[in-house]
Amino acid sequence: MARNFFVFSALFSLAASALSTQALAKTDYCQYSETNRSVEVHLFGETYSYDDDKRRFQSGIQNIFNSLKMGDRFKLIHHRNGQMKDLEVCFPGCPKKSLLESLTSDCSIEIAKKEKSQLRKRVSAILGETIKIAGEPYQIIEQMKTLDEYYTNREPVESYVFNSTVPYGVDVDSKASLDKAFVEMVQTGSLENVSVPDVKFVNINPSKSLRSLWDDLKLDGKKGLNFNIQTVVLD
Repeated sequence: MARNFFVFSALFSLAASALSTQALAKTDYCQYSETNRSVEVHLFGETYSYDDDKRRFQSGIQNIFNSLKMGDRFKLIHHRNGQMKDLEVCFPGCPKKSLLESLTSDCSIEIAKKEKSQLRKRVSAILGETIKIAGEPYQIIEQMKTLDEYYTNREPVESYVFNSTVPYGVDVDSKASLDKAFVEMVQTGSLENVSVPDVKFVNINPSKSLRSLWDDLKLDGKKGLNFNIQTVVLD
C-alpha cells in the first residue's frame, strides 16, 4: 500500500510539474501537424452591404474555421483602406498519447482546449470588426490590386478571399447601376495591370448580372482585366 501511494504521489508531482511548465512556455502546435496544411483568409468587410451576403460570409468563415485540425497554420488578414491587420496561429491540439506519456508531454490537452476557445473568441472579434465596416466606401479594383501586391514574391497557399465582388454603391438588380459601374471602372484605366493570384473567392454574391460585369471588364482581351475570379461555395 505504501509503495502504491509513493508511486501515485510521484506521478502526481510529475504531472503538476509538467502542467506548470506548459503554463509558462507557450506550446508550438505547428509541430503536431499531420498534413502541413496552411490556410490564409483575406477579409474585405466593406463589400458586404447585402444581408444575404453577410450570411454567406459568416457561413463560409465558420466552415473554414471548423475544418482546421491540430497544427494547421491559420492566417486571418483583415483589409481596410489598403491597410492590413493579421492574426497568425497554429491551430491548438495535442497528439493522442497514453496516460503516462501525457504526463511528460509538452502538450496539455486542457491548455489546448482553452487556447482553442480563446482563438475562437479572437476570430469572432475580428469578424465583428469586419462586418461593422460593411457599406463604407471602397474601390474594388484597388482591393484586387492589394491581393496582387500581397502575393508578390509570396506563393499562395490554401488561400481564400471574402469579398462579395459587388462594386461600391452598385445595385446588382439594376442594369443601369451595373452599366454605370462598368463605365467608371473602365475609365479608371490600367485594368490590364491588375492580376489576382491563385486564390478562391468564397460565397460571393450570386447575381448572374454581376458575374457578367466582371466578364465584360476583360474587354475582349483589349487592355481589360486579365484574370478570372475563381469561386467556391462553402455553406
